[in-house]
Amino acid sequence: MPYDAAAYKGLLVQGRLREALDYLSGFPEQAALLRRTERRFTSPRPLYRGDDPLLAALDKTFQTYYNEVFWQALPQPDCDARLLGRLAPLAGIPESSLPADVTAAMELVENHLAELLLPRGVHYLGGRTQGYFGPYIWRTTTEQTAQVELPGRVQPCKVCLLSDFIANGWLDYISLGQIGAAGWQDGDTLYCVLHRYRGGVESEAFQVSFLKHEAQHSYDREVCGETAGVLLEYRAKLVELIYSSGIGCFKGMLCSADDASPANSHAYAA
Repeated sequence: MPYDAAAYKGLLVQGRLREALDYLSGFPEQAALLRRTERRFTSPRPLYRGDDPLLAALDKTFQTYYNEVFWQALPQPDCDARLLGRLAPLAGIPESSLPADVTAAMELVENHLAELLLPRGVHYLGGRTQGYFGPYIWRTTTEQTAQVELPGRVQPCKVCLLSDFIANGWLDYISLGQIGAAGWQDGDTLYCVLHRYRGGVESEAFQVSFLKHEAQHSYDREVCGETAGVLLEYRAKLVELIYSSGIGCFKGMLCSADDASPANSHAYAA
């Protein structure tokens, strides 16, 4: 059976790094990718992507977290707690003053980190993506408006095109930048990670997998209020299938599908 990049990336989307590398090891032509990925997690020197001391410290801290969660496969609750303990001093917040719930405490810490970075011309978005922590840190935002056609309606949206990334979440890191979050939705605003769309804003990937997908989220939250993440992703993926022109969209969903972890809403919805 020949190497299937979609199968490899599907395992990464599910957070199954070790299984993804086991898959790569069966194909001699992928030996270089296997070595580069292993080196990322075994090198004693972290990957520095910013010259600001706070940014460098944040990057190192999250890389330690990724190593513990994905490479060492340590229990995630313990990894989350250690991450919080390392981030709180960087935010200038005593850990003893934080809520007992790690997710709530992380929200306070990361909100303060975002406030510290904004005067430096840097945007920071924290929280969990598909069950794991990992921030999005970038410098440039360009705004435009769009009227997005969806089944039976047109959804007005503001679109923010994001560029000059310093960090782009956990999936970008473990895949060596091959894949990662390409955008998200907040209210009537859609945020696009511009470098993910090599064909630009006219490409089907942008028009369908980003614009229609995220606009469907906006519509669903507007009409239905707070809705479970898996259901939101399921409905948005159906919209992608309606408008996509080939089998590639369906194949990508098939390869990333995983019903073992509802917290990873993209993989579970697929």
